[in-house]
Amino acid sequence: MYLNLNKTPKKNVAITHGVPRSAGHRFRLPFTASRIPALLCTLAFTLLISSTPNVCGDDSPRTKQQSGTQTIKVPINKEGPRSFAIRRVDGPPIVEMEFVGSKWLDQATRLEGFTQATPKEGTPASENTVVYVGYDKDNLYLVFYSYDSEPSQIRANYSKRDDIAADDYVGVILDTFNDGRRAYKFLTNPLGVQADSLFAEEGGEDTQFDSVFQSQAKLTTFGYLATMAIPFRSLRYAKSFPQTWGFNLVRSIKRKNEEVFWSPVYRDRRGFLNQAGKLTDLAEISWRRGYELIPYVLGAKTILLDQDSAPAKFMRRSQAAAGLDVKYGFTSSLTADVTINPDFNDLEADQPRIRVNRRFAESNQTFVPEKRPFFLERADIFGTPLNLFFTRKIIDPKYGAKITGKAGRYNLGYLSASDAAPELEFSDDASLFRRRKKPANANVFRLSRDLLEQSSLGLIAIDRRFGREFNRLYGVDAEFRFWEKYELSMQYVRSWARNREESDDDEVLLERSRGSGYMITAARSSRHLSMDLYHVNLAPGFRSDLGFIERSDVKQFGGSLRYDLWPENRALINWGPRLVYGRNYDHKGNLNDVDVEIGLAFELAGNTSMGVKAANLMERYVSKKYRKHPVTFYATTERARKISGGVSGTFGREINYNENDPFLGRARELSFDMSLRPNEHFKLENIYLTGHLINRELLLSRRLPPLRRGFDTHIFQTRLNYQFNREFSLRLIPEYNFLKTRNMMVEDPRLMRVTERTRQLRGSFVLSYVVRPGTVLYAGYNSVLQDLTFRSARRLRSGDRGFFIKMSYLFR
Repeated sequence: MYLNLNKTPKKNVAITHGVPRSAGHRFRLPFTASRIPALLCTLAFTLLISSTPNVCGDDSPRTKQQSGTQTIKVPINKEGPRSFAIRRVDGPPIVEMEFVGSKWLDQATRLEGFTQATPKEGTPASENTVVYVGYDKDNLYLVFYSYDSEPSQIRANYSKRDDIAADDYVGVILDTFNDGRRAYKFLTNPLGVQADSLFAEEGGEDTQFDSVFQSQAKLTTFGYLATMAIPFRSLRYAKSFPQTWGFNLVRSIKRKNEEVFWSPVYRDRRGFLNQAGKLTDLAEISWRRGYELIPYVLGAKTILLDQDSAPAKFMRRSQAAAGLDVKYGFTSSLTADVTINPDFNDLEADQPRIRVNRRFAESNQTFVPEKRPFFLERADIFGTPLNLFFTRKIIDPKYGAKITGKAGRYNLGYLSASDAAPELEFSDDASLFRRRKKPANANVFRLSRDLLEQSSLGLIAIDRRFGREFNRLYGVDAEFRFWEKYELSMQYVRSWARNREESDDDEVLLERSRGSGYMITAARSSRHLSMDLYHVNLAPGFRSDLGFIERSDVKQFGGSLRYDLWPENRALINWGPRLVYGRNYDHKGNLNDVDVEIGLAFELAGNTSMGVKAANLMERYVSKKYRKHPVTFYATTERARKISGGVSGTFGREINYNENDPFLGRARELSFDMSLRPNEHFKLENIYLTGHLINRELLLSRRLPPLRRGFDTHIFQTRLNYQFNREFSLRLIPEYNFLKTRNMMVEDPRLMRVTERTRQLRGSFVLSYVVRPGTVLYAGYNSVLQDLTFRSARRLRSGDRGFFIKMSYLFR
């Protein structure tokens, strides 16, 4: 599911190493005879499973007229968004069998006439949807009659909250400040499983956002019926009446690749919220100055293997933790948050990925989604074109406070936190981490002002102090949208820092540095042609300790272009070429990276997509230039109701990122995933990753031993989830990890103690009971079996293992 409809959302710019090559180097497609059969087989397989015409009948809409009900029907055109005046109702709707009581429906406002955004933009929806909207002083109510000509083909499964992307669903988008910049999104599938997110035009969709609302849904003879009750206290809005909100309704018909909206959405306009309809005459709703408390307790009993003792021995450890999140609303738009020992609220195992031979290992390691509720509250306010504040850089906050809100056209955010684990240090043998005892204090201030329809000016100031070290920076930024298709964003930043360095005689030195930087991007998006240009310049002394910027001393420029064709073909929805070009210099004038990419992408009926890309790269590493020509492909499908999956891979040359032994080797990475759903309660996911790097030059020498791989890794993970109902689930996740390495850089040694050969089997078992966001109960068991020496005569030995239980409750 998505909101931006092939519009590429503007993202924070992360300074990466993947940029261009020297002028005059002839571009060549790196296809070889050995690679062509594999690519042809992949393309043939994907076309085969997608060759059946898509079912996309144009059945006449079926509606049940209600006497006395106000009906809003607007012809499909591009003249502007729709609007309607909402009506007050006596209370929540009462579902009787397959219908809602006629008295409630007579009071509500009736909306219909949905329009396709995909696959046939601007045409009427293939299935009829009728929605009734009403409100009382406490809640906004919605009733969805989702008609379907083939009710048996509706996709609906019991799953955990927010995991309904593979199902049919209906929902509402609410721009409560009516500024076209950010909105709440509430969804439900045909079995009542909820999903919600916070959508920001500047930063895309935040699916980690959780809010309290009620939903019910049931499959019926005509399709499915769904109801929602959204408390006004779960929303932030201006305190003035009557209210006008940005408003849109969405429905997804998964088997048809169809996503439809009540207020039409078109690709020729850049932006999504500026195309929403309007909900007017919202008055006399209650707002109470109130609070939310979420205390939690966590208990664990673990057995840890001390690998450094001789012989290795086990250590028993008990752990107990507690924390508290407090939210207080000064007004309907200004909120204060306080946290004490915040909980990550994340017991889901990470998606497996290859963690070997990553040049910027530290940054790749920490770039994972934020889960802590304290940091998620209005996180979009702190976003800037350059990612100067990445909350996961505050690793272990013992306490924190935050104020966020909106007053008129001004958006305000201030955050202060104390981090008890500001840095992690290796022990002498580089096998274990130890924490520094001193805390770090972080303060972030952000202020921005809305301009015109969807433009803004802003400033940000960040201060981080750790002992005698510090990092301070400020920045100003501007974003402008104009002519419906174009966007221009700019930012200037400057930093001051005092850094901790260690000399050869183990003395600690403090060195001062300062530097400035700027970035500018210009983008255009439309139904057919989308493109962007960028330039980033960061001085060698620039430093952002709380940001996600992989390196400074860069002068990057480049751009990308995509062209989409929309043939009138039931099997092929759209296809088109993709081009990328970029170059990166340092401030001494050295060319460090060149990136030239050309590819093709296809979207087919049956939720199937595929693509192939060839690249011509140059990268400078340890003062030497390396030229690489990787080929990347992917193919995914969700055509079948009970099975889905995909495959992707990269072949070509890659650098061994070891400063003591760099070489350009032959590399391969492959990924396979498959999901099975035997019934609506059970889900089985399988993920397999494999990768290797071979020293190509050494491999050609017959005088060398047979093993000349930089690394060879295999990762297999299975996720078994049984969802008894919306609240209660059982999850089992085993993962096998095999690694052979020779003088390689490993991203995170904490995850696996790496010798030349290692294998490891991990398993987790979790029972979950989630009543609503903030009110949860988890109980689980984790275990590790491993063989750190990988001797053929030795079996996998028992490693770390433990049991845990966690409880939290939302007081509101």
